[in-house]
Amino acid sequence: MHFILVRYTLLWFLMMAAIRCTFGQQVPSSPFEVGAQMDYGFIHEHTRKIAHLVTHYPRALTIYANKLHTGESAWEERLGYPKTGLALTYFDYGNKLLGETWAVTTNIFLPLVKRGKNYEVEMKMGTGIAYATHPFDIDDNFRNTLLSNHWLFAIQAGLHFNYKLWERIYLKSALSLTHYSSAAFKQPNYGVNMVTAGIGAAYLFRAEEKVYRKTELPPFSKRIGVEFSVSGSLIETEVNQPEKHQVWGFSIYGTKRLSRGSRVNAGLDLSLNEGVRYQIQRKILADSTFEEVDYKRVGLVIGHELTVGRLSLLTQLGYYVHRQFEAIAEQPLFQRYGLRYYPSGRLFTGLYLKSHGFTAECAELTIGYRWER
Repeated sequence: MHFILVRYTLLWFLMMAAIRCTFGQQVPSSPFEVGAQMDYGFIHEHTRKIAHLVTHYPRALTIYANKLHTGESAWEERLGYPKTGLALTYFDYGNKLLGETWAVTTNIFLPLVKRGKNYEVEMKMGTGIAYATHPFDIDDNFRNTLLSNHWLFAIQAGLHFNYKLWERIYLKSALSLTHYSSAAFKQPNYGVNMVTAGIGAAYLFRAEEKVYRKTELPPFSKRIGVEFSVSGSLIETEVNQPEKHQVWGFSIYGTKRLSRGSRVNAGLDLSLNEGVRYQIQRKILADSTFEEVDYKRVGLVIGHELTVGRLSLLTQLGYYVHRQFEAIAEQPLFQRYGLRYYPSGRLFTGLYLKSHGFTAECAELTIGYRWER
């Protein structure tokens, strides 16, 4: 219970930091947009075990507010004057087993294409928390193997196409991918992946303040560095498990700055997953010829970090170079996605989702330290 509180307290802290980054102290003089979007799509059937749930086409309604960054800080110009914002998304799955979900996400929109003053294409990335109205229940809803818990992690990505109709009114369309998962905190842990197309409109406030600024920056040095981090999580490996398994991770990476807001990293992960140890013990009990093996795993990792003020978006790809036991739904390749927050120049905290393909292993609460020269 304490871990749940810590986990969602950190998530809330990260979201509040994103809100501060989004609206900050400059709200009175900054342009911002408020809009709504309708989406329609399908659930990706990533395993035949969820076929009985992929029967309808989900519909969604999103209302949002985004701040337009015009160059008040150096990172805004560096990223092409992006938008950051908050969104509330409602999904109706059209299936009584799945019910409905509500999600609150923090988002960033990075400009990809600008054609004159009227047309642009943006890439959206967002993360947050979702609430499911009718999750899995061993007695009342045992067939819902997609949404295992009321509270879920939410990740969104997409391409957004904006067309300026009038001075303050914009027509919007989008292609989006949405993922909701309990990150193995509760089983079953298949998670839901939705591909949707959407259309909507937005109204721009303080349009007269939409003036992009240029900032003269000091010379930049492509510094190298080293970072260390420790992560912790709790997971289940079986349905209705009385106690959670602990997952501890230890990482060391070398880093190199590519630009003022972009950094690559590469190094090693050590994973101590008690859920894997439990599966090994179960295997020994079921098969007397099976010999106990090492449950520890070592992974070789490469990744990228995109910095937005004190926040950053981390994406990584890893491969296990030491893995003596293949756990349930586990592949040799793994991915990590998440947010970092830097309360100081070198210390950071983070909330990451580690997954093997479409199956999440755990949600990692992380604290670390980076040194650069």
